[in-house]
Amino acid sequence: MDGHITETNRDQDRETLLARIDMLERENAALREKDQQARHIEDEFRASEARFRALLAGLHVGVVMQDPTGKNILFNPHALTLLGVTEDQLLGRTSFDPRWGAVYEDGSPCPGDAHPITVALRTGKPVRDFVHGVDRPALGDRVWLLVSAAPQLDDRGVVTGAIATFTDITARKDAEDLVRSQSRMLEEMSTPLVPISDDIVAMPLVGTVDARRAELVLETLLAGIAQKGARVAILDITGVSVVDAHVATTLVRAAQAARLLGAQVVLTGIRGSVAQTLVELGVDLSGLVTRGTLQGGIAWAFSRRS
Repeated sequence: MDGHITETNRDQDRETLLARIDMLERENAALREKDQQARHIEDEFRASEARFRALLAGLHVGVVMQDPTGKNILFNPHALTLLGVTEDQLLGRTSFDPRWGAVYEDGSPCPGDAHPITVALRTGKPVRDFVHGVDRPALGDRVWLLVSAAPQLDDRGVVTGAIATFTDITARKDAEDLVRSQSRMLEEMSTPLVPISDDIVAMPLVGTVDARRAELVLETLLAGIAQKGARVAILDITGVSVVDAHVATTLVRAAQAARLLGAQVVLTGIRGSVAQTLVELGVDLSGLVTRGTLQGGIAWAFSRRS
């Protein structure tokens, strides 16, 4: 009897032990599966990160990411090239670092709080196509950048960082500056102010006088009168192909403004067709002295000296 009970207890203990072993094996299998899943997720994350960094490295635009405090935490190789800095110099740097020497297009200082990525961090809104120049001390030059920036927001809409992308537009900026310089040069050539003597100046006009050139004529003439203290200003329109309302208005305004500066305007080179046009336009030339040729105007101006 006692032997039967003992044998029964042994069987029960064996079954309990086997059940426990089976449960542990299942738990171990579940842990191994979870570990494999975690390894798989980690491998996928590493592969995704590698693809992301490869994408950044392959972009032909500069990319910089800042944390909420405005420090650079991630960037691609092209950003280092465009900015002329090393990884150590860019990592942790902010837009407020004076070494950037940032300027607006007009050459005035561009403070750190105006940089696109700073604005995106502060406002939570994107900034598009912002142009500014950045100094590159290592290269001894300045690069002009076209920058866009966008904030990074969490599920609650809180700004967690910002990303800026930028391209080098230095060549385009230099070309635009050259065009503007040449345009100014052409404008100056189109409205030449020639000193005849210490108190006599002449402006021979050639070609078409549109609204823009008419304003330039007036500005140049009055500036010249004021700067040189001219007593007589001669406007020669011999080479003006068409005399219309723009030209007529310019002549009248020039005479009125010159009188306020103590100078007399002499209009020369009036051909018969031009005289007829002025009459048809009803232009009041009473404030101007008129002479047929530039030489006649110069002679009149010198005669007024005696």
